[in-house]
Amino acid sequence: MTTTSGDRPTEAATPPSSDAPTDTAGAPKARPRTKATPAKATRAKAPAQSRAAPPKAAPPKAAAPPKAAPEEAAPEEPAAGSKATSPKTPTRSTAASPKAPSSKARAGSKAASPKAAARSKAASPKATSPKARAGSKAASPKAATSSKAAPSKATTSSKATSPEATTSAKATSPEATTSAKATSPEATTSTKATSPGAATRSQSSSPKAPTRSDATSPTTAPAPRTITPAKATTPPVATAVAEPTTATRPGGSPEAAAPGRPASKVDPRRALIGVLSWVVPTIVTALVVWFRAGEAPPWRDEFASWDVAVRTVPQIVALGHTIDAVMLPYYLFLHYWVGWFGDSVTALRMPSMLAMTATAAATALLARRLYGHRAALLAGLLVATLPVVSRYAQEARGYALAALFATLATLALVAALARPRWWRWAAYAGCVLLLGWSHPVGVLLLAGHVVAVAVLTTRHDRMRLLWWAGSAAAGCAGVLPLALLGAPQREAQLNWLPRATPDALAEVPTSIFISGLVGGALCALAVFALPRRGTPDSGERWSRLLWLCVLLPYALLFAADQLVAPMFVGRYLVFMVPLLCVLAGRALAGLRLPAALAVVLVLALVGLPAQNDLRKWHSGLDYRSVAGLLGAWSVPGDGVVYAHRQGWQFTDMAMRYYLRGAGPRDVLLQSDAVRNASLWPTECDVPADCLAGTRRLWVVSADDLATGRRAGTTDQLSEGVRDAVTARYRVAERWRFDGFTVALMLPRPRPARR
Repeated sequence: MTTTSGDRPTEAATPPSSDAPTDTAGAPKARPRTKATPAKATRAKAPAQSRAAPPKAAPPKAAAPPKAAPEEAAPEEPAAGSKATSPKTPTRSTAASPKAPSSKARAGSKAASPKAAARSKAASPKATSPKARAGSKAASPKAATSSKAAPSKATTSSKATSPEATTSAKATSPEATTSAKATSPEATTSTKATSPGAATRSQSSSPKAPTRSDATSPTTAPAPRTITPAKATTPPVATAVAEPTTATRPGGSPEAAAPGRPASKVDPRRALIGVLSWVVPTIVTALVVWFRAGEAPPWRDEFASWDVAVRTVPQIVALGHTIDAVMLPYYLFLHYWVGWFGDSVTALRMPSMLAMTATAAATALLARRLYGHRAALLAGLLVATLPVVSRYAQEARGYALAALFATLATLALVAALARPRWWRWAAYAGCVLLLGWSHPVGVLLLAGHVVAVAVLTTRHDRMRLLWWAGSAAAGCAGVLPLALLGAPQREAQLNWLPRATPDALAEVPTSIFISGLVGGALCALAVFALPRRGTPDSGERWSRLLWLCVLLPYALLFAADQLVAPMFVGRYLVFMVPLLCVLAGRALAGLRLPAALAVVLVLALVGLPAQNDLRKWHSGLDYRSVAGLLGAWSVPGDGVVYAHRQGWQFTDMAMRYYLRGAGPRDVLLQSDAVRNASLWPTECDVPADCLAGTRRLWVVSADDLATGRRAGTTDQLSEGVRDAVTARYRVAERWRFDGFTVALMLPRPRPARR
């Protein structure tokens, strides 16, 4: 029965259960904290707790703890029974372990949740009696407020930053998880863990909202207690401490990682080596190819590039319909380049020098992707040491650009096959397009690429082959119009070239690499890059495929020379040189780095004489000396006649480049090359009429390119011009230069009258 004492409802204390262990003080003895099961739970009636609340106890308005109070989180009726103190409830003052909280203490941190309340209801049937519900509804407001207003240290300590409390609050161990779900009164009314030295503050609660205060002995008379108001201090804020992350070693054992540490960290030393593996070759190549770049005079192909580049865009396009249609993209590019940087020898060659410098970087990047940092460094340095690289880096033609875009196309193909992305295939298509615009023969590289794609594409991944076909077709689509436009010009453009013989195959090291010894050594090193049987390295397959990318264009060009038209020229295959350097770098990477660098240095020393020679002359025609003679010795009114006017020597172009409108007048010129939309001018039909009025005549005769026959004074002139010249003039003085014979002719004396 519920009796009334004053204004506080009280309940009669229920005698303790006979099986509840007690200590000498008469209070219930703390039962060992073992895992309780519902079968062993004592369904004893919860004793009534008589708590005396002071009449004038004003609870402090302290900030609520971070977690919601259990009394508010369990609005259900059975909550009263969940907090009823059973005789087996351990005394809270002795529940806290100074070292580490037990599993039951951890479970107590969650005992106030609705689930725990519901389970506690099932364990104590009498806790849900009407009397208990009535008593819980008649709770004093002050007691309820006091139970919410004064957060105890035990409550705060459950959120302490120590790993023990944090682990206990989260119930990370299986024991705590099981204890939190226990349905016995012991599990549901367990206390919160407190840190050492933390005092447990007593709290007053009504039967509706029981507080976590010290358990009252059932045998002791319920004496009234005075609730001490909480100190007017801000309750300690619970600090969230990140749990140490758990990493797993390769062996499978967990390993605690330091908080805030990244999972993986890039090795800065290795990253620096990766950058230096292509930066160092790039710098070395730039120093080599820019050394004395403008010292060697231009040769006939460079004069042709200059002559076309200084024309207007409509004139360049008109030229493409007559000759050099496949070179139109390069001519248009050089036209704008000359407009920006001028037409000096160095300015004309600057695009090629930049392209070869970038080729060294692309070669190193390709080797690094396939074989590693050491192979990248060695392959890039090999590019810098080759005389062929310096030769075509210092030439105003598209061979260096073809080498660059061939290497970039191969690099883009390797990247696209490894990780197919649409933008990688788009980059590959762009490189193929620029390769064909730089030089049409470079498109033969696709023969090696298609084999590589077919070999590396599995049966279940045919989309790579389709992606390659689409990208290659898109790149070739931009080259096809130029090829169709230049096909009728093949006979006129390559009429100076004889068909290749089998001996030309043996002369590849000399025809391509300038230095036969250096070229032979490079090819031998590339052969050593071929894998042996049983080599597990996946990159070794690319060694065979790169060799196919070198051999197939060479074989196809030779076949076209034999079957279609003469076109087998060594410089047309310069784009294969970087791929051979990649293979040679792979072979040298098997050596120790000092030994490999020594091999590269030896190759550089062997090619040093060739490097010196190509910086003096690019051909056997000394245009500069001839122009110097005409500029120094000619006088106003002098005329000049060029031998082999319709040949490929381009002597008149060279004189226009050096003399810039000064010097003797071209007396036989009827229509210049710009008006003819061609590379050659038209001479007058009647040479005798054009020579009239010229007192001094200069005759510049070039050696025959096909036969190599040395030019005489007038034997290289056409028959009509030679007759007109010899009839009017006699040789006054003659000079001989490399590739040229220059003569100054004066009028013959008239016969004396008798």
